[in-house]
Amino acid sequence: QKTNYRDYLTLLQQKGVLKGDENADRFFRVTTELCVESSLTAVSGPGMEESKNNAGKVPKKQLSYTAIDAFSKLVVHLVKYADARAKPSLLSKVLEIVSGVLKKELENRKARGLEVTMDQRPYFRIFLDLQQDLTASYEAENLGNEQTLAMLQRFADVYHRVLQ
Repeated sequence: QKTNYRDYLTLLQQKGVLKGDENADRFFRVTTELCVESSLTAVSGPGMEESKNNAGKVPKKQLSYTAIDAFSKLVVHLVKYADARAKPSLLSKVLEIVSGVLKKELENRKARGLEVTMDQRPYFRIFLDLQQDLTASYEAENLGNEQTLAMLQRFADVYHRVLQ
């Protein structure tokens, strides 16, 4: 399975998808948007929930996180196989892009008066997957507490900026 990831990462490099900041930014932004959109095209789950907009009940939405989970694994492997000096900046770039997509969607919904209806679960899942998977990866590589704490600080910084 590791060779599959390495082959895919090599293919991304060969095609120039991650070459240069502009291409990498576009790749992570579009991938994030597609993952969120994919998870929101959900099927109705069992049971009913109260609607916030009217007095009736509406079917619960059950989201599919397959694309988000795959995106998280891709990012973890990109960070894992990146040059040691590039790991922190690559992780920061991905976190900033994901938070930027979240903020942009929230601003667009506010402008249309729809911020109440925004489903934040896909973004929560992205951040949760990345934090869990990267923490596990850092521990598996025995990267020491200093690097693990620096990685967690990047998450804390992004969480703080998202709240502003």
